[in-house]
Order: sequence, then structure tokens, then C-alpha cells
Amino acid sequence: MIRIAQAEALEAFKVKLAFENGVVGTVDFSELAASPLFGPLKNYEFLEGVCIVRDGRALAWGEDLEICADSLFMRISGKKPEEIFPKTEATV
Repeated sequence: MIRIAQAEALEAFKVKLAFENGVVGTVDFSELAASPLFGPLKNYEFLEGVCIVRDGRALAWGEDLEICADSLFMRISGKKPEEIFPKTEATV
């Protein structure tokens, strides 16, 4: 299970993340900030309030905005879902 160990807000819509598995990288939220849902990320003071929640399974800003660790990990690592989630066979 992918978990975020550290998160640090940087300038220009970016957050540096370290995952428990040792992967480290920066996520650029500028594209998301263009949408109404993620618009508050345009404000650096809001972005700076980032915290790790759900035992490392998500980033959050207050109670209204959360992003799961899996999607952040895929953005940083460039991996596809099938590369990080075990495949399960359909049960008949």
C-alpha cells in the first residue's frame, strides 16, 4: 500500500512528497488549480496548509480538499495503475 511519509509545499503550485517506499518527487498542481474544485491551490497560504491524512493515504487541505496517495505516486513515478496494483482475476 502506498503511503506518503512527508509533504512540503513549495512555490508555484508545487508540493514535494516523500513516500514510505523511498520514492521522492514533486507534484505540480498548476493544472488542477485551474479547475474550480482545486482553485484554492492558487493561494500559496492555502497550499502551504497541506497535511498528510488517512494514515499516509492522502494529502489534504482542510476538510474540503483531498488527493489520494496512489494518484500522487503515479504522477511522480510515471507508473500506470496496472504496474502498482496487483491484478485480480474475475470470479465466476
